[in-house]
Amino acid sequence: MAAVLGGCDRGQVQEYRVPREEPPMQQPAAPSGHSDASVAPAPALEYQRPPGWQEAPLGQMRVASFEVSGKDGKGAEVSVVPLPDPAGTDLNNVNRWRSQVGLPPVPEAELAGLAQPVEIAGQPAKLYEQAGTSAGATGPSRILAAIIRRDGVAWFFKLAGDDGLVAEQRSAFIEFLRSVRFPAEDPAGQPQPSPVR
Repeated sequence: MAAVLGGCDRGQVQEYRVPREEPPMQQPAAPSGHSDASVAPAPALEYQRPPGWQEAPLGQMRVASFEVSGKDGKGAEVSVVPLPDPAGTDLNNVNRWRSQVGLPPVPEAELAGLAQPVEIAGQPAKLYEQAGTSAGATGPSRILAAIIRRDGVAWFFKLAGDDGLVAEQRSAFIEFLRSVRFPAEDPAGQPQPSPVR
């Protein structure tokens, strides 16, 4: 009997649960045009999130990301991306944003007329607004993008999406820019990461 019972286990399949090893975290690749092989950790940022903005997953280079929902399924997204300066000229960036909404590029002589003054972290910055309809789009879209350069970093704050929704969220976006704070550095020169969301 013992021999029969002992032999019964031989054909049974045993199941084991082994915790899967997580792959090592990878540092984001250096932005195009920058040859530095080692990428520093993303700078810390403090801000007040406007009502109705939902936290969204961070992309490879984003330090803040939000989704904004409107009526009839309309949507927009907010991103904050710091890049090592110069990160392209303002003209290059504005013309890239214009192409995203189906607008032609502008010459450098017209750029100053497109810049609107805004305040980011108590410092003067520039806001660029462009609206249009890109080829193949289901409707008009709008981009609000602000740029501030400080301590060797170009900060890009962008609200993009449905034309009407972005226009509606303009005041909230400007208030968000005003609420931004760059944390003070400690005596060792390292930023204090204490985001306020």
